[in-house]
Amino acid sequence: MANLLRLTRVLLFGNGYAGLGSDARRKRRFSGIGNVLLFSFLAIYFIAAIGASAWGLYGMLSAVGLEAAMVGLFVSAGVLAVFVFGMMYVISIFYFANDIERLLPLPMLPEQIIGAKFLVTLIYEYVFVGVIVLPALAVYGYRSGADFIYYLTMVLVFLLLPVIPLAVAAIIIMLLMRFTRFGRNRDRFNMVASILALALGLGFSFGMQSLTASTTTDIGQLITQGSERIAQITTTAFPGTIFATRALADSGTSAGLANLALLFLAAAVAVVLLLAAGRLLYFKGVIGLTSSTAVRRRLTKAELEGTGRSGSPMLAVFVKDIRVLLRTPIFFINCVLLNFLWPLFIIVPFVTGGEDFSLDTLANIVNSLLQAGDELIVLSLVVVFAFTVFLSATNGISASALSREGRQFYIMKILPISYARQAAAKISVGILFSFIGWLMLFLMGAFLFKLPLWYLLAVALIMPGAVLLPNLLGFFFDLLWPKLHWDNEQTAVKRNVNVLYCMLSSLLVAILLGVLVYFLNPGYEISLFILVAMPLLISAALILYLRRNAARLFSGLQD
Repeated sequence: MANLLRLTRVLLFGNGYAGLGSDARRKRRFSGIGNVLLFSFLAIYFIAAIGASAWGLYGMLSAVGLEAAMVGLFVSAGVLAVFVFGMMYVISIFYFANDIERLLPLPMLPEQIIGAKFLVTLIYEYVFVGVIVLPALAVYGYRSGADFIYYLTMVLVFLLLPVIPLAVAAIIIMLLMRFTRFGRNRDRFNMVASILALALGLGFSFGMQSLTASTTTDIGQLITQGSERIAQITTTAFPGTIFATRALADSGTSAGLANLALLFLAAAVAVVLLLAAGRLLYFKGVIGLTSSTAVRRRLTKAELEGTGRSGSPMLAVFVKDIRVLLRTPIFFINCVLLNFLWPLFIIVPFVTGGEDFSLDTLANIVNSLLQAGDELIVLSLVVVFAFTVFLSATNGISASALSREGRQFYIMKILPISYARQAAAKISVGILFSFIGWLMLFLMGAFLFKLPLWYLLAVALIMPGAVLLPNLLGFFFDLLWPKLHWDNEQTAVKRNVNVLYCMLSSLLVAILLGVLVYFLNPGYEISLFILVAMPLLISAALILYLRRNAARLFSGLQD
């Protein structure tokens, strides 16, 4: 047991899984503050969102006497989330981490290596369960007047619930890696699993929103039918789900205690089966995984002639970055796909909101406000500017431009192209995808919200500075504190605190400009000029500084 816990600690902290900061040692204290801010911001945001949804859902369910179904609904959703996300984490941590070659020769039992990797994966799954399940169960306990025994049971269920679906996911991955070649293509497997996980999360979120447009009778029918179907699926695949639900529903009684004991027993059996399957499947599936093969084929004459052609070095860096973003699942999901999701986040509430909360209703409201006077027009332009800045900052493309290079960063130092042009190419990639996200919202405003032409022109004038500034700020943060030492792509993007710095600084600039325009109240024309010119002037100053100091800043980085 001591070796198991010791190895778990080494895998968790030694490989950078738990790290969020940059690699610059002199900035560890500053990075630690950023870690705390990042965790606090994300935790407060998601807990508040889930808690608010659960609060409203409890009110709707209690009106039809179905509030108890809320427990089973969120428990089942948590189990499915653990299973889907667990498959991605298992294939990354079990098979494609850089510690594989160092662990296999060690004089350790197979159960210790498999168990340590399982515990590391389980720790990450607790984050999903804590965000999806705990706020909802706490809201249910508060609104139902539950006693202390319920909250104690809730904590125990929280610790035991992810074990079974994660063990099932690990066994499935072991079977795939041992007997098929599908799982051996990590990018293809992670891309499919990530899209499924995203679809599951969006489906659950939009389904919750659609309930607000239903009557109490419709809600009762939807919850009764939906929760029964979900419960059937999750109970069949993960036997502990029904025990967890009943333990919470009957907390403080002998039946609740018995179901809690059955949940513990089911989790223990799942762990035993995982270790047994790991002894038979894991090492045979992981040996030789790091070796590569190539398919030999004869090149055509056109391909041979094309290999000798030279092009723009800056364009080559630009295209390379785009290919990496599109072909790496973690980068694609967190950086690229997010730009296309914002229109969904805006449209779906109006599509599922009923007649009183539809696109036509919103279009009429917006157009009436634009005719109410210059003050409301200026306020709407400030909101558009701030949202465009937020949209450009959240994709994290420029804020992780150097971190995505990882240990291959040294290649940038030997390429026959200046640092300034490489920086321009990487920033251009972020600008491109930020513009695509903005363009989708622009077209949505033009055709769905039926905004007038003069207002669309004003929005188009605001766009260049609102897109350029966040990408420049994000690149500067990543240039100062890049995260180059990582073993999996998630560390470079999802655990890169520079993305948070970019978001906060960009929003701070947007707020300052908004406050300036609001208090000065110079009128529509001058306000528009400030929102257009000020971000461009700040961006021009950043570009000038980068051109003059790129060589010094890049050469000081250690890969």
